[in-house]
Amino acid sequence: MSKLIASIVFVALMLNVYAQVNKHSYHKTEKHRQGAAKRIGIFINPLSPLEPQEAAAGAGCNLMLFRRWDMSLELNYLFDGFSDKEYYHDTKGYRAILSIKRFSKSRVFFYGIEGRIKYFSFTDKRDFANELTGDTLYNFRHNATNTLYGFAGIVGVRLPISKNKKWALEIQTGFGNKYRYVVRKNIPAGYNYLGNEFPTHYNFTPNQDISSDDNVYFPSGIRVMYFF
Repeated sequence: MSKLIASIVFVALMLNVYAQVNKHSYHKTEKHRQGAAKRIGIFINPLSPLEPQEAAAGAGCNLMLFRRWDMSLELNYLFDGFSDKEYYHDTKGYRAILSIKRFSKSRVFFYGIEGRIKYFSFTDKRDFANELTGDTLYNFRHNATNTLYGFAGIVGVRLPISKNKKWALEIQTGFGNKYRYVVRKNIPAGYNYLGNEFPTHYNFTPNQDISSDDNVYFPSGIRVMYFF
């Protein structure tokens, strides 16, 4: 009986020591933490409606998976941007961005990965040639769809902008590659798009209207976040 009591006392003492050490470690971590540590948050990108090619409007949700790991999902509706729409306009579609981030101990700096899917339809005016007849259709008006898949590495900061740390400003940039698949509809039989021309509307990189799998992109953005 005395051995049982001694064992219980020993276990209780060990648990108390462990609790004190863990408590000290937790407060030490809290002391160095500057960013928000809430499990759930929502956010918007206030600059996305100003994107030049396909402007976007939407919102997202952020979930803290572990103390230094977050996952976020952003959904947007796409529409015409402010770029030159003499040929390329009537954009309608959607964009989804999923990202996973690992934070520093302060929960301010982070790095991670993101994947995105974008689909939109648009009307366009381009030149099409028929190799058999030698005929060319100039500025032929037609409908088209653009499907894009992208994957990138990202880095950034999440800065608290309120005393209770419920509001934050997140700034990120990155580098990745995207696959683009463009389908042009209502084109007369025998005519092919002269895709070697440089697109006339505003673009950061050439050949935005051509299917390819080597499109470099830089997933930069600003998010205003609120944590519950």
